[in-house]
Amino acid sequence: MAWLVGAYGLHLTEDGRDTSVGIYEDPANPANNSSSDDAITSRYRATNTALFGQLDGLLSTRLRWSAGLRAEQRAARYQDAGIWNGEPRLSDLSSRDHMLGGQLSLSFDFSGTTSAYASLSRGYKAGGFNLGRVPADRLQYRPEYLWNLETGLKGSWLGGQLYADTTLFYSRRRDVQVRTGEQLDQNDPNSFVFFTDNASAGYNYGLESSLRWRVAERWTFGGSVGLLRTRYLDYQQGGVRLPDREQAHAPQYQIALNGTWHHPGGWLARVDVAAVDAFYFDVPPNDTRSNSYILTNVKAGYESARWSAYAWGRNVFNQTYAVRGFYFGDEPPDFPNKLYTQRGDPRQVGVTVNYSFR
Repeated sequence: MAWLVGAYGLHLTEDGRDTSVGIYEDPANPANNSSSDDAITSRYRATNTALFGQLDGLLSTRLRWSAGLRAEQRAARYQDAGIWNGEPRLSDLSSRDHMLGGQLSLSFDFSGTTSAYASLSRGYKAGGFNLGRVPADRLQYRPEYLWNLETGLKGSWLGGQLYADTTLFYSRRRDVQVRTGEQLDQNDPNSFVFFTDNASAGYNYGLESSLRWRVAERWTFGGSVGLLRTRYLDYQQGGVRLPDREQAHAPQYQIALNGTWHHPGGWLARVDVAAVDAFYFDVPPNDTRSNSYILTNVKAGYESARWSAYAWGRNVFNQTYAVRGFYFGDEPPDFPNKLYTQRGDPRQVGVTVNYSFR
């Protein structure tokens, strides 16, 4: 039997100043002219302490087990003072979270190259505070807890020429921490703030699988697939229950394929193609979505034991795709809500040269 015990400690202090100064002038209606002069200073302190341990053992020559446990305490305090929305604000909040996580797993070796496993684990993320210019009722968020059940199979065959692995998982989440944003004043684009909020519950389940096959001395092909289903449950904002819906930034599929040609003399070429399904940009009630997209990367060059040189291209077909989306009003005179997106990298090409002095 093998064992491990340990302790962990962290102390964090952050000081900040959030300033929003602006003048809005409406040429069509001067009566709408306004200005803002808000400033908040803040201080955040957090101390984490944890104890953890793990035991590993054998039930038979092929069957192994592992058990681990972690107990953690997080004490945090947040203070701020200043002017927010033209009115004085003074906050002094504290929290103390006691969190417990752990795992229990079994693994079985069918042969020297094939094995399966199953595990049950409980994880957590500590609560905290949203710093700066956020509404008073959004300053604090709770810890998140997750139970995860997972099983998988992996192995290699044909003398190592073929490798594959597959994992199935189901996760149940409580007090889901979600990163979102909100425009607090419809007529003031500067009032858009980001903060962490809690959904009541949620679940994730899916499959992840990968394959690598060396079909010939010079040719290797590979691929991976990820299938995911998610849901928010009992999510409320401002006391209003929102519809249960897929979670943000959770595409239902991600697929990747690659092929590599490698000459014994050191020359090589590789092509990678990745496809990503559409996904929601944000939490309910924001239902804006991305479009699905496919990206292609290529690389060709030469490598030896001491040096290598490659010419490469990423997103070679220059696909336009969004990785983040924000929905708020920014355009006068009526400031209608509109989707603004952050795009992924366009086509890039370059050359990379590496040399090892050892």
